[in-house]
Amino acid sequence: MVEIRRDLDSVATALGVTNDADACALMRRLEVQASELEGALLRLHNAVPQHGRPVTAMDEFAITIHEASKTVHQAWTQLMDLRLSFQAHERGQERGES
Repeated sequence: MVEIRRDLDSVATALGVTNDADACALMRRLEVQASELEGALLRLHNAVPQHGRPVTAMDEFAITIHEASKTVHQAWTQLMDLRLSFQAHERGQERGES
């Protein structure tokens, strides 16, 4: 438990915040931004014409955009997990405790 607290304190310091509530608020803003970016990437991906075989440069672009959207989604998931950890930390609990 001490190690998790130390890790969260280090993250909070790196984020420039001094308490769990501010860290949670910042994580939530970053989650929203990541979600918006993921949506924009998916809209762009859907707008790119798909040509099939042979693979064109535009097809490669569409694949890259789709991969980027998956990476952003993973980042969103990690941000949410981190925010939930800060919320549990604020309550003096480990994540997963009741």
